[in-house]
Amino acid sequence: GPYAADPALPIRSLDRLADWATAILDLLLQELGFERHAEDVHTQIIRQVQQYVRDHLNGDVALNTIAKHVYLNPTYLSKIYRDKTGEKLSDFILRTRMQQAKRLLDNNSMKIYEIAETVGYLSTQHFIREFKKYYGCTPKKYRVLMK
Repeated sequence: GPYAADPALPIRSLDRLADWATAILDLLLQELGFERHAEDVHTQIIRQVQQYVRDHLNGDVALNTIAKHVYLNPTYLSKIYRDKTGEKLSDFILRTRMQQAKRLLDNNSMKIYEIAETVGYLSTQHFIREFKKYYGCTPKKYRVLMK
């Protein structure tokens, strides 16, 4: 029936097992009429995840850490985050970092390496590369253009 594992997709990894279990749980919730409740819970989880990222931007915002914070399996969290928001969690983290970096660059008193640390980069060079890739110019050039 609908609850049997697909023989074409044998379960040979923890990720596959988690995906299968998630699918089963979703089916059961639908049959029991908890669809709306699941949507509300997912919305709350997304809000918690986004707030956690904003609050811990300069710390550990790895998927595993965030998943532990909201008591979910990392694979399941990734799935519901993408399903609900339309973007990957890593894209949200990058966007949040870059937006915060841009705001901080408008404050001329902070040095580039301080901004890099504040938005969670251990390497200033890596931060500069990511900023340039995201905005098309280096943080220093951005600051000059904004004066």
